[in-house]
Amino acid sequence: LKLGLYTCVGTQTCKYNRPGSYGNFELDAQTFAEWGVDQVKADYCHTNGGNETAYELYSAFSDALNATGHPMLFSLCEWGNDEVWTGWGAEVGQMYRVQMDHLPLWHFPPQASGVGFGQGVRDIIEWMGHLGPSQWTKPHGWLDPDFLMTLFLEDFEADGWTPMTYTESRTEFSFYALWAS
Repeated sequence: LKLGLYTCVGTQTCKYNRPGSYGNFELDAQTFAEWGVDQVKADYCHTNGGNETAYELYSAFSDALNATGHPMLFSLCEWGNDEVWTGWGAEVGQMYRVQMDHLPLWHFPPQASGVGFGQGVRDIIEWMGHLGPSQWTKPHGWLDPDFLMTLFLEDFEADGWTPMTYTESRTEFSFYALWAS
């Protein structure tokens, strides 16, 4: 069993505005290492108006994590805006988001920050097909289309949007396995 934590390279997390790691990369990295954390996912919210680039912030946090000597998978989440898969993503982290947030639906139009064709599984499959993951995936460098939503809220319906069926969930799981996500 592995332990992963969520934080942000900004001053607050995207979800619930909890304290982010900005200004405390070394302290947070050392704390995570002492706790035996295996994965750190860092979002990209509340980054002080863009005085530092995503590359600079993620690099500083990556350096702090590496300096601990404790191996931790570093997952970058800036929703693909910088096309990190084409350049610095694998230099700084081991996983990097390549699109906007995923919802537990087969199809959902784009309504979140980031790149991509939409937020549903079908939309992600089309976006990943457009990117051609095999040309970008490498040892210690994986494209992350966001977390799986397999059979998530299967009895839920809101505003006419229904969650994925069993077959759609199997399709999602299969494609994520093919992409090594």
